Formats: sequence, structure tokens, C-alpha cells
Amino acid sequence: MTAFPMLDTLPGLTGTTAFRMLDTFVLRRAGFPFGLLSGLDCPRTAAALREAHLCRDRAEVARAGLLETTIPAEVGRLRDAGDRAALRALSRLRSRVGRRIPAEPPPGPWSPELLSGHRDWTGALDDAARHTTRARDLLAAEEPAAAAVLQAATGRQDVREAVFLLSPDFLESLTRRDERTASGGPRTARDRAMERREYAYLQRLGAKNETTSFFGPVCFGRVDPDVQSVETGPETASGVASRETFVAFWAAAAWARAAASVPSVRRLLPPRRLPVAIIDESADHDAAHGPGGGVARIPGRPPVPLDAAGLALVRAADGVRTAAELGAVVGIGAEEAERRVAALERTLLLRRDLEPSSTTVYPLRDVVARLPDVPAAARFREAAAELGELLERFAEESGVPERTKILAEAEELFESVTGASARRNQGRTYADRFILFEDCHADAQPVRWPAATARRLEKALDPVLKLGLTGARIQHDGLRALAARLLAEHGGSLPFLEFADAFAARLATGAFEPVLDTWGLWRTALLERFLAVSDGRVAFLEPEAVADLTDPPQGAFFVSPDVMLQAGDAPLVLGEIHPYVFAWGLQAHFAPDPVELARDVAPVLEVWGGRERAATVLHRRQHKGLVGATYPGTFIEVTGRSGAPAGRHVAAGDLRAVLRDGLPELTGPDGPVSLYIGEDDHPHLRVFAPVPVDFPRLRAGEHTPRLVLGDLVVQRERWDLPEGALSAIIDASDRLDLFAAVVAERERRGWPRHVFALSPTETKPVCLDLDVPQAQEHLRSLAAAGPLAISEMLPSATDLWLHRSTGPHTSEFRVALTGHIGPPP
Repeated sequence: MTAFPMLDTLPGLTGTTAFRMLDTFVLRRAGFPFGLLSGLDCPRTAAALREAHLCRDRAEVARAGLLETTIPAEVGRLRDAGDRAALRALSRLRSRVGRRIPAEPPPGPWSPELLSGHRDWTGALDDAARHTTRARDLLAAEEPAAAAVLQAATGRQDVREAVFLLSPDFLESLTRRDERTASGGPRTARDRAMERREYAYLQRLGAKNETTSFFGPVCFGRVDPDVQSVETGPETASGVASRETFVAFWAAAAWARAAASVPSVRRLLPPRRLPVAIIDESADHDAAHGPGGGVARIPGRPPVPLDAAGLALVRAADGVRTAAELGAVVGIGAEEAERRVAALERTLLLRRDLEPSSTTVYPLRDVVARLPDVPAAARFREAAAELGELLERFAEESGVPERTKILAEAEELFESVTGASARRNQGRTYADRFILFEDCHADAQPVRWPAATARRLEKALDPVLKLGLTGARIQHDGLRALAARLLAEHGGSLPFLEFADAFAARLATGAFEPVLDTWGLWRTALLERFLAVSDGRVAFLEPEAVADLTDPPQGAFFVSPDVMLQAGDAPLVLGEIHPYVFAWGLQAHFAPDPVELARDVAPVLEVWGGRERAATVLHRRQHKGLVGATYPGTFIEVTGRSGAPAGRHVAAGDLRAVLRDGLPELTGPDGPVSLYIGEDDHPHLRVFAPVPVDFPRLRAGEHTPRLVLGDLVVQRERWDLPEGALSAIIDASDRLDLFAAVVAERERRGWPRHVFALSPTETKPVCLDLDVPQAQEHLRSLAAAGPLAISEMLPSATDLWLHRSTGPHTSEFRVALTGHIGPPP
């Protein structure tokens, strides 16, 4: 049985598109089935509270009828009859109804309409109270049973192993909880707090498509014209084919710092120039410089005057040659070279360190390979070998007890060598939490798609990507125009780092606001097209309906979106849109055929003008890394060290922003460069990068319907709630009150049972089953922290497309597309 039944019968698709999908793609899936979250809900309680809510709604309708129609009519009748006593009694009754105080009407000459309306109101309130009372009894019965299911789920050995890899500290808390509750006894507030954390981990394992260990293994796929239906390899019991354990970058950096702090080691480390140092060789030297000298500047620090020998040392400091070797190159003695290098270190122009490469998969190996051959370095070399053996043992073991022992040994060794703590960021998403991490080759790979599948994705994505280019073009053209004016004011040329500061200052004056206003008008026009056809929940447009809003720039483009498939023939679902080529990051390390992968992605270099012009700004690695040694262009070192050979890296201080034919251009020592990506929060990078594909986030206030363009859901239904909007949930007095408040919000706003909630306090959205008490507690916590965004789970829990032997799994495909718009190159 195939794991991908829905694609087996996809019809062939015709039509041309500007964007074409590369043959290689990546399947990202949760390592645990979504069923891991089953049985945690209280369905009968939810049903009873829903009935209570409907009864309260019915009561409000009856109350409004009394206040707006029935009682005013009764007043008129009694006034005509001159019955003052009845009018006074009716006034008291109206006051009670207005204050929602149910009471029997006092004796009086009341009309049948008044009595009937009053009975409808109080009867509905009685029904609501009865359902609420029943819900309280049901919650008392259901919640402990659901909590037991939750505890059983986190008691599974595979779940415990996953928790261990995410946060050993939390696993220790679970173990202590188990010991504490083994003798029985009632659940306490402490137990409930632990359950909320357990739910947080389970939703991460069963509803998130992370690239982490065996619960987020790397799975590659290919478009294969020779297959007629989706084909996959065999499953394994663990879901992976192999494991590999790596030293975290931060741990390798700590190792490097410890080794470089030993004087005998440090003296032999090759000096390297700080990449952000700008060298100014001016013909107009004063006496302090001497002939052939210049000035070195680090942004934010005073300039450093250099004589000819100092300038030559700074230029020659490549991180490969020692101080003595540099002296020989410059023409000064070893002692003089050491003295000058030490002085330049004090000005921060040079540094001697063992900083690991931010592009390597094995940063500790990089550190060890660069250790000088002195006795003091032997300790670090031997300890690294010992740590490597522990990592191999860790990868071979799968049991938590043994892995715990191995990790403890590794951490003890690490702390003895570095003096740094071996734990940090426990439980945080997308952060290296301890000194090692594990990634895995998935089973069932390579996934093979028929060509019809790729054509369907291309056809669905093409109009959306062109819209994304249109919006991005407005901003890109505006940024480049501002950059051109700024450069013209400075004679047509600036050091790149000074340009970055000057450009940021120019933007801070509001110079970019008119461009954003134009972009905002375009975005609003696009949103209004959708809202004009919305039924309140879904807005569907054919691509032709927005053709007049589509005006992409000409040229070559790259994009890597996440796409989800739903069961049946429902539209595809668009996730995040990425600018990264996954073949140039850590994921490439797990490709079944790296040579084939490199061949597949080679054509994308056209987007940047070829290998010679492509360049990426390299900051110090924070996590696994989105760019690695497989990147084919030039690394621009800023705060990170590339480790690339000569000719494949350049210091940021050696770049200049210039005007060429009236347009801004970034140039290095070997000519012009085109930046790999330009992040949204770095406008100075976007000036020199290709136009990105950036489909805008469309918001229509507190509620935005699901937006569908042709065969693609471009945006899930979403609720953007300001701080305090969920006050009833935040202020709930007890568990039943919270459950009732959540039910009321669901009914009022139309939330589905499964949603994702994103708060400024969280890195990634949290999957919430709103019938689960622990999820409701999370919702309350997130809502209390500030503004909150709620979006529907789509594909829904019942329409998940990927089915494995363990059940349905959440999944997404990261595909890569290149586009060419305009006449052929």
C-alpha cells in the first residue's frame, strides 16, 4: 500500500507556466502520527457546554424580544387601560429582565404574549443551567481519564526519547512526577501544570513538521517521468533509516575559545583580519601614516592610522599564516611581526582565534584540524577524539537510559575542557539546546512523484508566485531608487558597511514610506478582490480575476515554498515561502545522491548571474545553518568564518556599493556580486539581491476568511485578536468556566476544533485541540501574554494526506522552483 494514495490518480495537466519545479524536493513530516494527540479531549463535556451555550443564545433572543417588542407593547396596552398598578409592576419586571435576573412575573393582567416570551427566556436559562450542571459532572469524570491518556502517551519509550532530545531537564521532571504519583492520590495543581507542559511537547511531536532527529527525519523525493503513481521505499519501525549525531556549533565555539585562551596555543594561531574592518588607502597621508600607509575603520569605533607595514600586515592576515610568516611576507622580523600583530589585536583589527567555520557540518573537527602542534593542544585534540567516540555511541543507542548516561559523560567531558555549562535554551524551538544534536535519514525515501504531480503544483503556484513577485518588485524598485540617490550624494561610491549605516539612517527618516504606501494600496486591492467574493468563511477567486494586479519584473527567479496536500481533490495548501535553496544547507548532507542533487539545482545559479557573481552574507551560525559548504558562490564574511578556500570568501569590509549606469551595484575585489538573499529586516541587503517572491499577508481586521486562488489555498482562515479580546477566557475562575468560555468563543467566532495559535511569546505556532483542557490552559496563557493570532488547521485533522502504517501524519513538501519572465536570456 502506498503512503501517498491521493496522487496515484491525478489527471495530466496542460498549460504553460513561468515557474518550473526542480526534480528534487523534500518531504517534511511529523515523526509521530497525529493520533498521538487522540483521547486527550473531553467530548461529552464539550457537547454539554455547547448545548448550554446554545440555550444561552436562545435566552438572549427571547430576552431581546421581551425588551424590544413585547414589553413596549404591554406598556402601551396598560397605559391605554389606565392600569397604573400594573404599569408599576411591569416596570419592575422590565428592570429584572434588563439585568438578566430571572424571576416569575408578579400577578397582573398580563397578555399571553408577555407570559409566553417570559417563559421562553427563563426556560432557556433553566436549560442552560441544567446543561452546565451536567457538564460539571461530565468534566469531573472525563478530565482525569483524559489526563491518564496524556500521561500514558508521554510514558511511551519513543516519546520519552523524543522529549529527552528536546529537553533532558523536562524528562527528569517527568521521571520525578512518575515517582511522586506512583502511590496514587488525587491530582494536584502541580500535576495539572505538568500536564500542560506534556501537551505542549505532544503537539510538537504529533503536529509539527520539524527537521529534528527521528521525529522529524529528512526525506528526499524526486519527480520521475517513468512512474505513473507515487512510489516510496519501505517503512522501518523507527521511521528512520539511519541516525547521525553532531556537535552543536555553539559547543564547538566554546571548545575553540578554551583552546585559544592557552597562551602557548594562542601564540601560534594565525591572525585574521576582522571582516568588518574597512581599509582606506589614501594618497593624501599625513606624517603619522608615512608613505604607503592608510587608515583602518571598524563601524562604530575610532579610525586606526596605519603605516605601510601595519597596512600590509592587516591585508595579509588571512587566518592561515602565523605572525612570523606574515612578517616574512611583509618584510619585517618575527619579533617585530609579533609585536605589531599584538598591537593590532588590541585595536580589534586582527584576532587570533579558533572560530569554527559557520558552513561546516562538523565544526569541532574544524577546530581540531586548526590546532597548532604544541603540547598544550594535545589535551583538546585527545578530548575531541573521546567526544567523537561518545557521539558515535549516542547515535547507535536508542534507549533513553543508555543515551542519558552517554550524554552525561559527554557533558562532563565538555565542561572539564571548556569550563562552560553544557545545557542552555532547554525546550526552546529551533535552538541548539545542548552540546549535541541528532538528525536522521528518513525511511520510505526517495519518494517518487509522477510528472503530473509536479505539473499540478506548478500550475497552482504560478499565479501566486507572480503576485508575490509583483508586490516584492514595488518594494525592491523603491529600495534601489533610494539607494541610487544616496550613492549619488556620496560621489557614486561608498564602502558597503558605511552604505548600510547611511541607508538605515535614510530609511529612518521615512524616505521609504511613499513606497510602502504604494505597496499597501496594491495589497489592499488584492484583499478587496477576495473579500468581494467571500461567503464569510471562504473567498475563492480564479487566477484571471487578479490578472490586472499581476506585473512581475523580468528576469530569472528562485523560490522554495512549502506545499501541503489534502485528502481527495481539495486544493493544495500554501505554507511558508522560502528564498533558500535546500540543497545548499544542512539538508543536503542527507540527500540519497548528492551528485544528482547538485546537478538538479545547478541551473538556479542563473538567478544570481552564475557562480562567479553569486554571494551570500555569512553571519555567525546560530543553529544548524541554512547555508553550508555546498553553496557554490562566494561567502561574504561579517561575523562568521566561512572556512572556504581562497577566492571563495571576501571580507565585508572589502565590498563597495557603487553607482553603475545610474543603478546601485555591489562590488568586491573580483568584480560585481549578487546577494543570495536579502532579509526583510536588512534593507541594505535587499538592494543587491534578486527580487524575492513575497506573497503578502492579507488581513481584514479581526477575521480574515480562507483565501483560495484557483487550486491553491494561499492563506488559511485566520483571527487576529488584540490584547484583551479573549477576556472571558483569561478571567475564567475554574476549569469548567474556562472550558465554557472556550466553547463560547468557538461558537461566536467559528473556530474549528483544531487551530494553531501564535503569540509574540512563542517562536512557532502551537497546535491546540480546543476540546482538550490542557490546550485550553495554553490558549489562556497565550491570550494573557498579548495579541494572539488564531488560524485554522488546514489540512484538517480528518483530511491529512500522508498515511503511514502508524496512521495519518501532518506533512508538507518543500519544493524548489525557478522562473523566467520575459524574453529568453
